[in-house]
Amino acid sequence: MKKEKILEVVGDGGGISLYGWKTRQGKWRFQLSTDESTIKSMLSQEDAAGVQHTSSSPAVSGWQGALRLLSRYPWRQLYPLYVHPGFADVVWNEVEADNEVSWNREDWLGLCLKRNDDRSHTVCFSHGKESGPWGTKISAMAKVAAGIGFHVVSIDYCNEFDPMERVKRHLCEFKPSNGLNVLVGSSMGGYVATVSSSHYKVDGLFLMAPAFWIPGYPEQFPSPHARRTSIVHGLHDEIVPCRNSVEFALKHQAELHLLEDDHQLSKSIPIICELFRAFLESLH
Repeated sequence: MKKEKILEVVGDGGGISLYGWKTRQGKWRFQLSTDESTIKSMLSQEDAAGVQHTSSSPAVSGWQGALRLLSRYPWRQLYPLYVHPGFADVVWNEVEADNEVSWNREDWLGLCLKRNDDRSHTVCFSHGKESGPWGTKISAMAKVAAGIGFHVVSIDYCNEFDPMERVKRHLCEFKPSNGLNVLVGSSMGGYVATVSSSHYKVDGLFLMAPAFWIPGYPEQFPSPHARRTSIVHGLHDEIVPCRNSVEFALKHQAELHLLEDDHQLSKSIPIICELFRAFLESLH
């Protein structure tokens, strides 16, 4: 049975997704997927080895079973990215009954009342080699995109470390919208987004410390296929030298922002969010 996304919320450096599918008997089954990327990013490389920052729950039956899975987390207080149209009413009933929901009540209301009818613009995130789909940067940027009307997708590549296999996964999972389509990538994800851009009609390509000119990658400098390309790179990047992005930007006439930061760009998230907001708004 094909899984459908029922609900997706994000917090600071992590996300929760509820998936559902109908059995042959017409009954719903649910499974919860969580991503706690920030926990792993705070560990040393030695300690992080073997840490699984994404996990999935056992499947349960019925909406009440789904609520029991969700009840392990303060999901109503997190930022909502998606609500399945068929579950909008029951989700809103749960949110409305929670007196602690205040700062994000309007976001929930907007999603549930609009029934999430196919949004015309989509942003697709591709995370780095050692991070996850809802790391700190992506979570912050997703809120920016959702806040100005974009549908947000973040592909999970955690079990795949080969860049071209990640490209294949991107091509399988990303479904472009009828409106604006923006690919965003960090580190290896920047490489994946750039290679994948040749297969879609892409309006924007937003890259953070993209992994260009890396030994072992099939294409050292893949060509971007987008109406506009913007790059953010840390001047003190010890993993991917910023000169790689300088050369790429000169060759492809891309916008380039060099920041006082390292490869993780963790100190620059507020600046990146503002640059990303301006980038999205410029595409209209």
